[in-house]
Amino acid sequence: MTDKRTVFGAHPENVRRFLDDCLTSPPAEEQPNETAHYAQLLQEQLAEKCPVSGDLVRSGSWLLDRIQEKVLLDLSRPVREVLSDAQTSLDTLADLKMRYKKWSEETPDKRMQRVYTVLYFAALARALLLHRRRITRHSNAYLIHSFEVLSAEPWMDPVLQEIFRKASQACGGSLPT
Repeated sequence: MTDKRTVFGAHPENVRRFLDDCLTSPPAEEQPNETAHYAQLLQEQLAEKCPVSGDLVRSGSWLLDRIQEKVLLDLSRPVREVLSDAQTSLDTLADLKMRYKKWSEETPDKRMQRVYTVLYFAALARALLLHRRRITRHSNAYLIHSFEVLSAEPWMDPVLQEIFRKASQACGGSLPT
């Protein structure tokens, strides 16, 4: 009996087993590109509903208060739209700032901490640009540095990049300290 060999010098049975194994084994999980992953997380947060600012009328009933908050949240706009809107109130931006500050402090996920921090600084930047008001105790130098670093992130949303770029320039001007 003649021993058949393939072009690669392997026995045909070994080649068949190798191909069978390749076809039956599940594909290896690919690690997503870190930049793409951050970009996706940021886009998801920008699509979330914005917290509603203003005083809620408290009824004294926990259930009625939760229903009121839910209805108001359902009527609110996505975070991206609120950050882009030139009519966004200072109260709404302060609410956004507090929401993302709290979330970044509470989450154990380092990736989400970064995303929440981006949105925290986006709220600060919009308050500076729209209302010429600082809603933080950070110094102008710290804000300029933060805005520049964030705008240079490869996963940053283009709208936020522009907001950070303009806010950095505004901080270099004559904003109240």
